Amino acid sequence: MDCGRRVIIQGTEDERAGVAAEYAWLRAKYPGYHLDQQALMECGDKHTDKLSIHTASGQSLDIHFDISAFFGKRFGL
Repeated sequence: MDCGRRVIIQGTEDERAGVAAEYAWLRAKYPGYHLDQQALMECGDKHTDKLSIHTASGQSLDIHFDISAFFGKRFGL
């Protein structure tokens, strides 16, 4: 998945809840995945988390999450 096709995280109030939602999505979509790397980046005008994973079957994937709804909102502040 390239950054033009992002998973949009909505309904979170701060970064802690947003990041938790990213990992919940990964667990649901790719049970048994292994995280290789996480990086903050920009894609166009959107803040994006790029998570590089290996699925349980060994496939290497880069998953991009649109985090603009909660980026910079620190723990409910």
